[in-house]
Amino acid sequence: MPYRSFVKSIVVATAILLLSVGHFSELPGENVENADKIVHFIMYFSLAFVLGRDLYSVRQSLSASWWTVTVLLPSLFGVLMEAVQFFLPYRSASLFDMAANISGAAVGTALSFVVIDRFIRKKS
Repeated sequence: MPYRSFVKSIVVATAILLLSVGHFSELPGENVENADKIVHFIMYFSLAFVLGRDLYSVRQSLSASWWTVTVLLPSLFGVLMEAVQFFLPYRSASLFDMAANISGAAVGTALSFVVIDRFIRKKS
């Protein structure tokens, strides 16, 4: 599998990693209740969406394995990031954050499928 095809996914995953382990004093919107859940959802939505597009560009298939990888990798990455945050004194882990990560990955995968199916495959 050509890894250059996954540059966008790697960039998004790296950004998520840095945001997940970084030490930030105060972020805009931090006072809004559950704003962090929205951010978690958007981050993992983005990762799954980009990964779905990247996988399709390599395999040209929307098979069951495409679905599995596109949902599972970002979800597992989200679980891992929450586990890492548990051990960082300046961060906190949350089951609700984990749920937002997994939900974002699932919705990102579904939208990626729709975009590929309706707009990209039709052109081929």
